[in-house]
Amino acid sequence: MDEQERKEAIAQLSGDLQKIANDNNVLVLSFIAPDKGVRVSPIGSISAALDIEDIYEIEKVVESLENDGPLPKTLHLIIQTPGGYVHVATKISKYLRDTFENIHAFVPYEASSGGTVLCLAANQITMGKMANLTPIDPQTIYKGNSVSVTSYQQAVNDFKKSFGTMTPEEIPPPYRQLVEKLDPIILQEMNKVYLDSMLVAVDLLEASYKPQNDDDMEQIMRTARSLTFSPRNHNHLINAKEASNLGLRIDDTVKNKNLLKIYKNWVSLILREEKSSHVIHHFKPKKKANNKKSVSRKKS
Repeated sequence: MDEQERKEAIAQLSGDLQKIANDNNVLVLSFIAPDKGVRVSPIGSISAALDIEDIYEIEKVVESLENDGPLPKTLHLIIQTPGGYVHVATKISKYLRDTFENIHAFVPYEASSGGTVLCLAANQITMGKMANLTPIDPQTIYKGNSVSVTSYQQAVNDFKKSFGTMTPEEIPPPYRQLVEKLDPIILQEMNKVYLDSMLVAVDLLEASYKPQNDDDMEQIMRTARSLTFSPRNHNHLINAKEASNLGLRIDDTVKNKNLLKIYKNWVSLILREEKSSHVIHHFKPKKKANNKKSVSRKKS
């Protein structure tokens, strides 16, 4: 498909998305990271990831739509992102959660890391067969490298299990040197990052799932902990079945799977754009014209 054909396909599919917005009285909002980055040097390019600019862009779009009239209660959020800064995803998620009564996330392919945080703001998620979430698994800079905060905690826990009852002299020399490098201040900082991410996940799930009893709340806590303190790699792919097993509300009804097919075609077209930031499109339901003619009555 050449560029002209892509533009024509986008124009045609835009009509389909507008019809979905009209027929279902929903705001359709797509948040898509293109596959192609922007070349900035002969050997370097910048690809889209969740960044501070996305906060301002989402806010600008939503406020502009509000100025044109009341927003619908339901948002269809189409997500395609490799992730990025979790604090950016957190701000966007809370903003959307406070703005819409119901949020339905559609993930045709990828909502990784911060994208998973966006999905926690949704009342339900519909995922494609090739779609994935990932653990939130917050990252931080440690000795010049980005590392998982839970990896540091897990290392400390492993050393406790192996050497917790030994004196320093009893620990074998190679491991003794490693133990001495475990800084308790760094550990506390790591704990704070983890706990903050855990609380964000709990807050979003609580606002989205509206627990009715202690059992519901316990499930939310388990889900949040599984996503933030994951023994798996940061890039572990979570498909729809695993997401459901973790406690996320996966909606695979026929109607929404059919909607996902349309949204997937849309994502496939936007992915081809050459941009270094997420591409945002929106389709707000249009008011139906009132065709009733006013009838003037003569006074008797």
